[in-house]
Amino acid sequence: MHKAGVDFVITMDADGQHDPASAKHLLETVVSGKADVALGTFEARGSGLRRVAWKMMGLASGLDFRDPTSGYRAMNASAIKALTSSAASMLDHQDIGVLILLVRARLRISEIPVNMFPRKSGQSRIFSTWRVVFSYMIHTLSLALAKRQLRRNQPSKQRNTVA
Repeated sequence: MHKAGVDFVITMDADGQHDPASAKHLLETVVSGKADVALGTFEARGSGLRRVAWKMMGLASGLDFRDPTSGYRAMNASAIKALTSSAASMLDHQDIGVLILLVRARLRISEIPVNMFPRKSGQSRIFSTWRVVFSYMIHTLSLALAKRQLRRNQPSKQRNTVA
């Protein structure tokens, strides 16, 4: 995408959960230069299990995001370049691994509250069964251990409130 001259990209899940009206808040954050990546967060969607899993993923990875599995993001050209690199092609999952890669690239990531709807179809690929959750946690731990220097390289993270 960066070779095509794209300046900004918005990603969202295809299950109908992400409210397209929230995209403007994500994009405004990136276009204004406040962040390289705007991560759409919706804390209320997290069940008790999900919140525990997110906390464990955060401890294992060194990341401190409220909704680290969110696929709702806006990114600038620097983030697009990082995510089209050969390092990104080795990622199995498009959430924790991507966030680790973006942080290691020293990009600024802001969390932006977004609206979400109940899923219209499908199920969570991460939180569908205990076995899948466990497998994902092992994958995250393995990835985090391979990237131990993340905590030393992490730039300040910004949390924003959208009116």
